[in-house]
Amino acid sequence: RLAKVGDIMKVYFTFLTVDGDTLLDFQTGRPYELVFGDMALGRGFYEALSLISKGGHIECVIPSSLAFGKDGFYDAILPYTTFKLDLDVVDIMTSDEYEAEQEELMNKKLKEESRNIAKYLKDNNINVEPTSTGLYYIDTEVGSGDSAQIGDMVMVHYTIYNIDNEKIESSYEYNQPMSFIYGNNQMIPGIEEAVGYMKVGGKAKIIVPFQLGFGDVVIDEALPANSTIIVDLEFVGLQR
Repeated sequence: RLAKVGDIMKVYFTFLTVDGDTLLDFQTGRPYELVFGDMALGRGFYEALSLISKGGHIECVIPSSLAFGKDGFYDAILPYTTFKLDLDVVDIMTSDEYEAEQEELMNKKLKEESRNIAKYLKDNNINVEPTSTGLYYIDTEVGSGDSAQIGDMVMVHYTIYNIDNEKIESSYEYNQPMSFIYGNNQMIPGIEEAVGYMKVGGKAKIIVPFQLGFGDVVIDEALPANSTIIVDLEFVGLQR
């Protein structure tokens, strides 16, 4: 079927110059997802989408008047540029179908993560229960200083590992602790929550589910989207 306004479309596409040079390439990785009817990529792109069904392919030339006109598109497409469009439609879904798919995918990710965390706990002889949010918090050295209050500037040293214990990054390498305003949502939720359990001078290890960490952000090859992270924290100090 052809798409209706509000449908979710998954597509691969390439914008090319009339001479065939690539301007923008969305042909690899996960398909580009968009809502049919959104004109963000221009009226010509929208018209091309309206002509093809799931599994279809189209090649067309889009004049600048039906694309990005005098504004261009960031640094990729100059103003008043006519370009070729190479477009493949992978899927067309209603919003309800898309939401059901995303819920199923999330449940699979959560089940897989739960298995991976259970294995990590067993392999490292850790026997703690998660907090209500799903964070695993382990004191390794109890501090004797103040606890953080909302609005405090807190300073922490951190070392981040993936679930396979590969080190990703450490503030010790920069000889500079990380600072943020506690309670101001400046930090990933897992670290923010952990600091709330600590006192200055304390150290802790936390196991952070992806929803309390970097979510679907790709950090690097060792820390892809939806990754559990392990963080060693040291609560260095605070300023009120």
